[in-house]
Formats: sequence, structure tokens, C-alpha cells
Amino acid sequence: MKLLLCMIFLFAMIPGQTIYINEIVSSNSTVLYDEEGNTPDWIEFYNGTTAQINLEGYGVSDDPEEPFKWVFPGVTIDSESYLLVFASGEDESSNVQHWETVINWGDDWNYFIGYTNPPSSWRELSFDDSGWLNGPSGFGYGDGDDATEVPQVMSVFVRKTFQVESVDNIAALVFHVDYDDAFVAYLNGDEIARANIGTPGVVPNYDEGAYEWREAEIYNGGFPERYEIDPESGLLTNGENVLAIQVHNYNITSSDMSLIPFFTLGMVQAPDNPSGTPDILNFSLTNLHTNFKIKSEGEPVLLTHPSGELMDVVDSTAIPTDISYGRQPDGSDTWLFFPEPTPQAPNDTEGFSEFCETPQVSHQGGFYSGPVIISLSINSDTHQIYYTLDGSIPSEDSFIYSEPIFIATTMVLRAAAIHSECFPGEVTTHSFLIGEESTLPVVSLTSDPFNLWDEDYGIYVMGPNAQWDFPYFGANFWEDWERPIHVELFEPNGELGFRLDAGVKIFGGWSRGFPQKSLAIYARPGYGTNEINYQVFPDKEIDSFVAIVLRNSGNEWFGSGQDNATMFRDGMHTSLMDNTGVEHQEYRPAAVYINGEYWGIHNLREKVNEEFLASNNPGVDPDELDELEANAEIIEGDNQDYLNMIDFVENNDLSNPDNYLIVEEQVNIENFIDYNIIQIYVGNTDWPGNNIKFWRPHIEGAKWKWILYDTDFGFGLFPGWASNVYHNTLLFALDDNGPGWPNPPWSTLLFRSLMENEEFQIKFINHFCYYLSTRFEPSYVVNQISDIVDNIAPEMPNHVSRWGGNIGQWNQNIIDVQEFGALRADIVFNHVGNYFGLYESSNLNVSAVPSNGGTVSVSGLIIPENPWTGEYFNDIPIEITAISNPGYSFSHWAGSTETEEGITVVLDGDLNVTAVFLEDDNPGIAVYINEILASNDTTNVDEAGEFDDWLELYNAGIESVNIEGLFLTDNADNLTKWTIPEEMVIQPQSHLLFWCDEDQEQGEFHTNFKLSSGGEFLALVDFDGITLLDSITFGPQSTDISYGRVSDGSSDWDFLSPSPGNSNNLSIMEITLPHNEGWNLVGLPLDTTPFPCDGYIDGSLYSFETGSYLNISTDEMAIGSGYWLRFEEEDECTFSGVPIDNITVSLDEGWNLISGISTSIAINTIIDLNELIVPGTIYGFDGSYVEAEFLDPGYGYWLRSSGEGEISLSSSALLNKSTTFQLPDHLNTLTLNNIAL
Repeated sequence: MKLLLCMIFLFAMIPGQTIYINEIVSSNSTVLYDEEGNTPDWIEFYNGTTAQINLEGYGVSDDPEEPFKWVFPGVTIDSESYLLVFASGEDESSNVQHWETVINWGDDWNYFIGYTNPPSSWRELSFDDSGWLNGPSGFGYGDGDDATEVPQVMSVFVRKTFQVESVDNIAALVFHVDYDDAFVAYLNGDEIARANIGTPGVVPNYDEGAYEWREAEIYNGGFPERYEIDPESGLLTNGENVLAIQVHNYNITSSDMSLIPFFTLGMVQAPDNPSGTPDILNFSLTNLHTNFKIKSEGEPVLLTHPSGELMDVVDSTAIPTDISYGRQPDGSDTWLFFPEPTPQAPNDTEGFSEFCETPQVSHQGGFYSGPVIISLSINSDTHQIYYTLDGSIPSEDSFIYSEPIFIATTMVLRAAAIHSECFPGEVTTHSFLIGEESTLPVVSLTSDPFNLWDEDYGIYVMGPNAQWDFPYFGANFWEDWERPIHVELFEPNGELGFRLDAGVKIFGGWSRGFPQKSLAIYARPGYGTNEINYQVFPDKEIDSFVAIVLRNSGNEWFGSGQDNATMFRDGMHTSLMDNTGVEHQEYRPAAVYINGEYWGIHNLREKVNEEFLASNNPGVDPDELDELEANAEIIEGDNQDYLNMIDFVENNDLSNPDNYLIVEEQVNIENFIDYNIIQIYVGNTDWPGNNIKFWRPHIEGAKWKWILYDTDFGFGLFPGWASNVYHNTLLFALDDNGPGWPNPPWSTLLFRSLMENEEFQIKFINHFCYYLSTRFEPSYVVNQISDIVDNIAPEMPNHVSRWGGNIGQWNQNIIDVQEFGALRADIVFNHVGNYFGLYESSNLNVSAVPSNGGTVSVSGLIIPENPWTGEYFNDIPIEITAISNPGYSFSHWAGSTETEEGITVVLDGDLNVTAVFLEDDNPGIAVYINEILASNDTTNVDEAGEFDDWLELYNAGIESVNIEGLFLTDNADNLTKWTIPEEMVIQPQSHLLFWCDEDQEQGEFHTNFKLSSGGEFLALVDFDGITLLDSITFGPQSTDISYGRVSDGSSDWDFLSPSPGNSNNLSIMEITLPHNEGWNLVGLPLDTTPFPCDGYIDGSLYSFETGSYLNISTDEMAIGSGYWLRFEEEDECTFSGVPIDNITVSLDEGWNLISGISTSIAINTIIDLNELIVPGTIYGFDGSYVEAEFLDPGYGYWLRSSGEGEISLSSSALLNKSTTFQLPDHLNTLTLNNIAL
């Protein structure tokens, strides 16, 4: 349908209007950058007069009821000029009034070729560089962006001076650099930035190589990296200053090197004869930020005079990403959409008043057993549909649609309506998988072949600059290029999971050289949406992703020439640590197609980034964390605290308990131990100097944690030279003098230093013993491998057919991996024992009775089963703790004379210990988190009239409880986040509601945190700030549906109809029911409104009352009644509502149409006290009548009654098959006005 665009004036404006809202962008992805490098919404104002206007006091708002929501500071707008304001929501205005680039691309520098190190003072202002060479930037060789070509060397050192008239006039410093492969920059001798090399603060040697290969960005159409420098640091001086940089190659054979630096000053006052900044640096045209954002779906934007009179208002309507909505000509009443926005300039580009329609398809993409005929349609009679079948975007050179399209083999159909009158609309993309089958999910990728295969532009090909040897550095697939792509995911049952337009990059490191490559998929507003809203991984309750990876299995890719690979090592390794607290990517293999061509198995993985960390740690803000890699290289946030800690570790003995405590306060020791244990167990030798990332959130008390990823080298991938089943990876990870790869000294420093401490040693030993007896136990590991193999084995022949290799070799590799898993645990156990001089071990047998009374932890790890046996080393103290379940208390230990819940044992032979629990007659504080509502739109309001999130506590005891001083928290790393205020008392068997709105000023019942509708951890903590009285980790929540205990204080949780302050209501549930084409007998399976089914013929719903049919609407349907309803085609629909467990149904004498409850019940359980039901007269309908033995939810049934009265239905027997029985034909016919329907 055409979208007609119009300007809607909501108010009367001042006559003779002078200031206009002239142009708006409400979804800015790439059009304009602010001073932080972000892309917020923006509003352009235009002064149409011949005089300058002072805007101080003018109001700008998106709310007609709050016209002065944001107020202009003292700024002016010149005559017939423009002023830009970012609608970022940040409410900021910087002191920077002018940006001046004092070192630009092409400026002359003095430089030194790195055949040796330059003098140590080369970075200082006082150094005399007059003997150095001189030339313009950029510097380098090999990729065509070098104004000064240098020899093929490992490093080049450059210096350039610049003048600062007054440091008091400098409010900001920004360093930009484009580089290949690494650099370190210094300002007046002090380091200000580095990337991809060495330890911060340590000057790299001239022959030191970059950590990894990196390509420059500018010559490929990209942008230089930006580094903010603190202007208050004192680095800048009045007069002369010097910027010094060293750029380094990956290795001496690298095909190219690049260095293009920029240095920019943010000034309070512009200098005389300013030069400004180059366009490529994307410095913003304004420093003004409103305190609101513009909704991309449309909302009014108002400009109000200080007197309160409205100057201008516009309904911004729905505006696509990177498209502006503005006046043409400036200040006129004509509003258009502009594909080429013009911020702070005349709106003189081509505009459109409407969008072209999106073509509709007769059949959705998916699996089809045979050929399919596709029809395309739009409403317009004048616009033309164009289509392609090769993945390319339709243009006027494509096929013209004139008749249905016959598709006989797997291919992708793309269609678009194109006409000069309208702005090009959305391209319809559907993948038709003809005769294809897979037990795996199928991901179909579609992109213009030019994006993938063009020699100069395509991301999947060698291109003109590739080196001749593997992994072909310099190839196009080594560039950080992103291209548009359409993604469709189909589940193994054929259902569509999601489809969206996105961006794609080649992903990974060394494995880019393989014929089949890894791909990273990015959801971005510029493509249509910034999230993949689908639960991609069934075992992980996360349904929103900004990026996912289709991994070729990395170095473990199986194809021609890869003899040892299996395609699953990394996924298997990381899944061994499920639910341990060690962050790792979820793993799901998939069959992939590109532009309709089969492309083999790829492993769907989460992408490790700040959004990954936030989604896997509810309550964490992705913009408020530090994420580092390698030797403290910054990915996100800051590294200074970590560097300070490492400096402390280097210079202090951690065998000293006080020193160890300082590190323990900063490092999550349990996480660090478990992370190292899994790496050592699998024998990963592409680590710890590579593939290492760690992070912490910006939350008080948060500690550094490590991320497990890219473990391909494990389980003997390269047994001849990397590691085999006997490899002593423990010694490897503790080596203090390893090579630059894979275990240099910096990479083992923290582990080595912590291992000097006795407390750390004991935890490490006991954690390792626990895992070797649980997750790494041979039968467990072999079964894990078998499950994965069973999943992908049916697809492997297709993969081998596409990429080569031998299926027999793959099967042999499976055997090798299983043998590794069968042998590795004992071998590693001996490695640990030998390292610590422990040569005897015993079995620790642990149990808990009764089994529902509680559980036991060993060295802080919960036993996985009851009873449980683990093999532990003798002479090492082992902490064992009894953990009571609600309603029970610890009594004593059987097998030990200790009486405390926590005991320490030292083995010198097998030991049996049993935690004995007793039912607790006096359970102490019996207060529970009883119900939560994490998305409250309409349920209930607080005293301020706001629909805020809430949680409910319930006192299950028989006495009042004063909970003053207990804690509520949504952060497991901050258990004392919010203290329950004074004099908070819960009466027995009663409830207390707390508003989770992060607004404590509203009252004592308001916490300092909100609930996450995406799911998170929530706990009630005892007075000691340590003991959890109750906790729950919940998944994604639905609006106005609460999550709580099925009955107050019970252990079972479910989705509920909210009952704040009252006993919990019945659960909300979903029931999906199929229906046939044509007439169906239906009923309501749940207490729900409105009726959710689509695809029925309007006017075809009939009830049967007092012997005749009555045509009704769906909102007249009642629980317990049956109906005739006619559907256009076979399909299914999903009901959501409160379950119906018991109903009473009124009957008339003769035939009645009834329906059942929310579960199947046997007809012999119907309560018929007056014996009204005529035996053998209950019938269902499934194309023919079926004598019913059960009443199934959501279906209607004929029932014959001998008289008037009531029957009752309640939950009962199990479902069995029914038998077919044909009723008289007239009961299968609806007759109205003597016409049979």
C-alpha cells in the first residue's frame, strides 16, 4: 500500500513565522556523527529572515503537554542559515565551539625506517630529528594509500610538531589513525593510544610484530579509528608540541603497511583563519543535544517561543533509517522524504512524497517437496514489479513480472516495485527450498552476487592483492568489509524462525583462508532493525541478538585437505561448561545456503561482544562495562584498573595472603580457575597468548571474569605439532618463558602468580578433581560427543559433497575424538598430581537425606546427583557444605563428628559423608519472592500513577516478620544492592509489594533497580549480606503477565494472571490447535479474549441454541459452548489465557453443542448427577463424525441430553484414539432459511 506523506499541523502558529523546523532524521545510522562518534537523531532549524536570531529560552519538545522539555542555551542562528541539534536524549552541550585539525592527512613528517631502534628519547619534544627523512602522510607500502613509500620493514617511526597558542582554549583532544597492522602514539613523550601490539606503557622493540593481521580502512572506504585524549591530563603545552608514532607490521613478509594520523583540537574559541576538519573525521556540526529522542515510528516535534507561543510543529511520521523528512524549498509548506539528507545545508536533493509498494507473494519462502508457482502483486495499476532469481537487487534491468513464476529447483526470489514517482520501497526476498531436507536448522543467505564475488568489491574472494600462500593475507576476505545481506532461518520442522535484512562480514582469523568461510551477521538500523528478535538457541532463553556468527568451525573446518577435523570441537568443548558461570557462546549447527546454492554446515554461535555479555548477564548495561583482550587491549571501556592490578601482581608476592586478598578482590577467582581448567583439560594450545578475552561490568564490587571461546586446537586437532592426549597443558599454561605464540610470559603471568598462593592451589586442585569426576568424566564426555555427532551426521554427506574430504575420514576423526575423551581425564589427573607432588587419591562419597531436604557443595560446587562420588587427592583439605531446602534445616553429618553445616575433610582413604536434614518446625524467616511483573503496561499503578515493575514478597510463616535490614538485589555480584527500610513488617500468610522503578525518591517501597523484561537474577538476602534467603533467575517476560509461584510460597513457578498483594492466580498458558479447511467444530480452550484465530470466513460462526443455529460474532463465544466455524484453509492458531480446570455446562433437551476444558478429559469422568447424557451420543467432527471417548480442549462436540439440566467437567483421564462413527447426514449440514450451507 502506498504511504502518502503529509505535514500535520497540530496547533495554530505565530503569524509571520521566522524560525522553522526544516529537516528531521529520526533513525540515523550513517548520515551524521556527533562528537562521540555516535549517530543520534537530529533536528535542523532554519532562520528564514534577514536578521540573526538569539534562540536562548526557546523550547523544543516531542510532547505537546511539555513544550519546554528542552530549552536552547544562549546560541544564535544567522539569517537564512541553519542550526543542527542532536535529539540524542543526552541533554548535553559541550564547551567545544570549534574543531581544528592541526595534523592532517598529507602533512609532512620526519620519519625513521625501523631497521633498528631509534634513540630512546625519540618520542620527546626535545629530541632533534633533523637527521631523519621527511615526507607526507600516509606512510607505508603495498596498498596504494601511501604518499611516502617505505621499504618492506617491521616498523617505521614518525614525528610531527604543532603549535598551541593557549591550552586554556582547548576543551578536547582527539587522535585519529588509520593503520596496518599496529601502532603506538605518544604526545610530548607520553603514550596516548596503542592497538594490536605489546604491553601499554612498554615501548615496543623495532622488530616486534603485531598480535594479528589488520588491514587499513580508509582506502577501502572506511574511517580511521578515533581516540579521545583527556584535555586535563597536562600533556599539552603552550607553544610547540610533538606527536610521535611507531607503526608495526604483522611480520616481515606482510604485503602492506599503512599509517595515516590526524590530531584535532576542540576549541572554546575558533582561531584566526581556521581550517576546520576533514570530512573523513566525521566531526559533528553541533554540540547541542536534547534530552529526548525522536521515535522513528512518528511523533510531533515542536518549537516554542520563550513567551509560550508555538513557532512551529511537525508530525515527524514514520521515517526510514538514514532518510530525512524536510521542507522543499527550505521554510516552505511542502514536506518530502530525502534519500540524501542535507544537514545544515539547503534541502536541494531529490525528494519523494510516497513510497513504492512492497510486492506481496502468493507463497512464503520455505521447504517445498516439488515445484511451486509464485504470483506477485501490488495495488497500483501503474507501477511495475521487477524480480531476480540470482540474489541481486531488482532494478529496471531485471525481469519484468508479467505472469506467475515457475520455480522447480532451490532458488531465491527477490522482487520490488520500481517507478520514478515513488521512493524505492522494501525488496521482498523469499528462499524456496525445493526437495531439500535437513535435520538441522537451515539458514538461507541472499546478497547481490557483486557483494560477494566481484574481484575488487566482493568479500568472499581473493581479490587483486592476495598473497600466494595460506591464509592469503591481503585477500578481500581479510578486509573488514561489510555488505548487505538478507537472512532467513528455518527450523528443522520447516517453520520460519526469522527473516530480516542485515549486514555481513567475513569473520575469524586464520580460518578465513579456507574455501568455506565464517560469516558474522549484524542487525543494524540502516538495514531495517537493530535486533534479531528470535530465540536462535533453543537451550538458551535469549531472544534478542544484535549479531550472530555462522562459523565454519575455525581451524577445525572439515573439507578437502583437512584430515583431523570434525566441525564440532569448539562447540563440544564450550558446552562442557554449560551452567558453570564461565561465559561461552551457545552452539547450534546449521545447513547454510547462499543465493540458493548449498553452502554446507556452519555453526551458529553467539558473537562475543558487549551485547553478548549483557544478554547473558541480566542487569548488565552493554555500554557500562570493560571488555579487554590479549594483553589488556581495549575492546570496550577502559583497561587502567586491570593494568594497575597486573602491575601489582608483577611486583608483589601472591603467596602472601594479604597480597593475594588484594587480587582476589578484583578477580573472580572461581571463574578464573574454571576457565583455566577447561582450557587445560581440552589441551588448547592456541592459548593463552591468543583467543583470550575478559571483562567486568561497571558495578560496584564487580570482578574480572574470563570468556571461553575459540578452543579449536583442543582434543588433539594437530597431534603432530600442537598437542595430543598426553600434552601437559598445565605446565604449558604456567610456562614463564614461552615463545611469542602461543604462551608468551605476559599470558601466563596472572595464573603463575596466583598459583604461588596456597589458598588458590587448594581451590584449583579441588575444582579440577570435581570436574574430572563430573563434566570431564569419560562416559559423560563420550556421550556428549555422540549426541553432537548424531545431530550433524545426516548432513555431513551433503557437506562433504560441497567442500570435499572423505566421509570415512570424518568417521575416523570421530573415533579419535572419542578416544581422546575416554583417556584425557586420567592423564590430566596425573598431570595435576605430579605438579603438586600428590601421588595418592581416594574416593569422596557424598549424599543428602532426605533427597528433597537439601543438597551438598564440595569446594563450592554443587554435587550433580545424590549420592555422588568424586576422586580427590589425599592430604588436600576439602570444604563440604550442607545446603538446606526451604522447610528443612540441617541436622548433622553421618560419617563425620562435625556438627556445623560447613566442614573440612582431608582424605587418607575413601570417605562417606551424608548431610542429614530434618523438617523445620521453626524455619526462621519464611519470606519468599512470590511474584514479579517485569513489564507492567496496564496492570496496576504506584502512588505516583506510574505503571512500574514490581516484586511481591510473601510471609509463609505463622508469625509476623520484621524484614528491616534484609536486602533485595538483581545483581549476583552486589548482594546488598538495596536495603529494605525500617519498620517493614509482613503479617503471617500475607504479601508485601515493592516497586522496582529505580526511583527511591517516590517512597520507601521503591527500590534502586528495575526488573529486566529480558530476564535476570533476583534475590532476597539475609542481614549478613551473604546468605540468600530466596532467589530466582527468570527468563524473558511478557507484558502484563506476571511470573510467580503457582501457589503462595510453593516451589513451582509459572506465568500468572497478576495478583499484586493477593494470592497468586492461575497460570497463563498457551495452546496451539490445528483446524481443517472448511467446517470445524470449535470451542474455547482457555479463558481468553479476543478470539485469536485468523483465516476463517467472516460470518461463518454459528452457535446451536434451543434446537436452532444462530449466527454470532467471536466476542460472543462462551466457555463450555461449541460452535461451527468455517476456515479458508488448513492451518493452526494459538490461544493464550487462563486455564479452565472446572466448568458447569447447561444442557437443553435434545442435541447440544458443547466444548471442554483446558485438558483432555474422558467422557466417563463427566459429572452427570441427573443422568442427562444419552449413552453413546457424544460426537466430535474431523471431516466426518467421530464418536468421542475424550473431550479435547478447543474443539466442539455434539451431545444429546434426555432433558434440561447441568453437567460438570474437570481434569481427568489420558488421551486415547477414538473410533469413526457416521451420524445422520442432516447433522453435518447447517440450514438457514431452508438453504444448506
